[in-house]
Amino acid sequence: MLEAKNRRQLKKLLEDKTLRVIERNISDNSTYFKEVSDDFRKFLISQIKGLDITYYENGKQHFKHGYTYYYIEEKANIPVKVETAIPENVTWN
Repeated sequence: MLEAKNRRQLKKLLEDKTLRVIERNISDNSTYFKEVSDDFRKFLISQIKGLDITYYENGKQHFKHGYTYYYIEEKANIPVKVETAIPENVTWN
């Protein structure tokens, strides 16, 4: 988890395309997470002065716009395993 000590650092993190901005939405007693679009990321940058960056939960720094919380994380490189050998004992219909 990346942290910003001030709004200037938060703006730099928001502008970095190698990082993901995740929206945390709470509704119907459930919590949903989704990555925000590039257009919404630009909107957050334009609203940088109105963002609250003082909230921490589960060791992650969240920033708040209105009633919605966001956090920034690195994009995970998910390793892909490619099978090159044909499996044995396979029946074809």
